[in-house]
Amino acid sequence: MALPLKHLYLLVLCIMLVSAVPLVPRAIDRNFPIPIAGMTWHEILDCLGIFALSMQTFITYYAHLQANKSKKEEKISATKLLPIILSITLMIEGHGIHWSCNAIHRTFNPGNEWKNNKNTLYTLTYFLDEILGHFLLFAGIAISCLLLILIEPQQDLQMEPQPKTLKWYFNILLFYSLSIGLSITMFAAGVEGQCAKTVIIPWCIAIFTCKIQSFCFQRSNIINFYNSTINFFCICAICALLWLMLWGYLFGWHFPEFRVLGLGPFSTWIGQFIKFISSKMFFVK
Repeated sequence: MALPLKHLYLLVLCIMLVSAVPLVPRAIDRNFPIPIAGMTWHEILDCLGIFALSMQTFITYYAHLQANKSKKEEKISATKLLPIILSITLMIEGHGIHWSCNAIHRTFNPGNEWKNNKNTLYTLTYFLDEILGHFLLFAGIAISCLLLILIEPQQDLQMEPQPKTLKWYFNILLFYSLSIGLSITMFAAGVEGQCAKTVIIPWCIAIFTCKIQSFCFQRSNIINFYNSTINFFCICAICALLWLMLWGYLFGWHFPEFRVLGLGPFSTWIGQFIKFISSKMFFVK
């Protein structure tokens, strides 16, 4: 497996783990409480997750630059690192706003339900938590992904045929599992983060356009197109876009949050799923 591809896999896992933090059951806070009033394990894991995501984003971008570096270049200039630094800064800025305001919002309005309260404290905290924070966070992630696609390592575009061994099948399974996993993650983030129309759909269209343009004008062999290591971002983009378009169509293009549909906050989903499986398989009510 090429080194840039390994970094890309780790980056996708980081994105999925950060997005999955709200799935952590609240029971962990009751059994192992944090000795700070109002602080939960969600905030702790969220901080660790965004740190890992930021570092891995930069490492992946740097690995791609190294892979594309010519033999004449002794080192990578700071100007080439500036775009990814700006996108990571945007990501961290959004996460900081969301992280702090979410803790405040959860304290005086558990569940973040819509309330007909025109108090400035409610409306401002909701805006910073659920709208501005999410927008900046996922915009930073989306821009970082686009930058990685634009500097796709050229030597990975044409890979030599490999024997179809067990390792080959495992790599293919891992490749497409992470692809679909990223697609589902971005779809859920777009809906629950209320940035489907402002970030995720434009992100999908930008990636799709970028890859189609690359295929039409730079590659004449369709096999080379499928051998590109970052083309699964295109697959993810198409999957996420189709999901979001279908979701928007079914609900009048409003993209309602899952909790608005009565599915509850993310932190209860694992328990609900286990309860559902238990009731179906073991007839446990």
